[in-house]
Amino acid sequence: MKKQILILIAVLITLFLAWMLLGRQEDARQRGDVPDEPAQVDSLTVERLILTRSNQPEIEFVKDADGFWNIVRPVEDRVNMILLNQLIDGLAAMRFVDLISERSSQHASFQIDDIQAARLQAFQGGEQVADIYLGKLTPDRRHLYVRPAGGNTVYSATGGGGLAAMRTRRVDDFRSRDIVGVDESVFDSLMVNSADFGVYRVARVDTATWQVQIGAGSYEAADANVAEALIRALAAMRATGFAADSLALDWSAPLMRIDTWRLGGQSDHLEFLQVGDENNYWVRVEGKAHVYKVFESVYKTFNKDPAELKAREPVSAS
Repeated sequence: MKKQILILIAVLITLFLAWMLLGRQEDARQRGDVPDEPAQVDSLTVERLILTRSNQPEIEFVKDADGFWNIVRPVEDRVNMILLNQLIDGLAAMRFVDLISERSSQHASFQIDDIQAARLQAFQGGEQVADIYLGKLTPDRRHLYVRPAGGNTVYSATGGGGLAAMRTRRVDDFRSRDIVGVDESVFDSLMVNSADFGVYRVARVDTATWQVQIGAGSYEAADANVAEALIRALAAMRATGFAADSLALDWSAPLMRIDTWRLGGQSDHLEFLQVGDENNYWVRVEGKAHVYKVFESVYKTFNKDPAELKAREPVSAS
């Protein structure tokens, strides 16, 4: 009796292993049996991308004649190039690893269906060179599930978390957070007019020397470290978010205005308002359609007593 039970268990185990093997043969093939490249994308010459998700507005990215990328819908804005490069480079480098399934009924489990996946289309030379759905990460978290558009076949592919995360990225994530967006070395001077401290101006004398003018007074030597820190803060100013286009703001009496001039003669003009009762501020830049949100620390960097900018008197030896 005991021997018969052992034989029965052995038969059941054999049948189970055979079932598992057949299932894997049906739902997965060896690496050599799948196409190598899902798309013919050259990261240098691709010129347009369309990213579609069911729960987000469709985003279209276009490279202009000067080689700069912009978002053209659903908003018109500069691009966060870190994220866009992840998208382009990930797609250009993508390789299929295994064929996972050819059953449309399994698409949802891989988050590769029309509802959960991100559809990415790429164009170069006026022609579509890629149209692929991006799903969730594979269990090893080194690959992701992908599905070429127009078919049911699901593959695992290289690309990992960078591409899989595109399914949940918001439109604002793809927008540039740089408010001024130029290098600190190009600034020649800036003028700050704040409700708390009035007007002061910082101007470059040469590469290492700065002057400060308080109100209508004469220019005085400025503390170079403090002046350069102010210029660095201006160049590095980044948004934490964006105001909705529908938000009505009263800019008739801004809390602070910053006017900047560059060595080439160009100028920028920024205005600040407080965000309701929050410790954050709205910033708008003349000539730009969008309004940015910044931390209170950004506002306080420029809203300061201009006396702090004056050069320190040398301490005499006693």
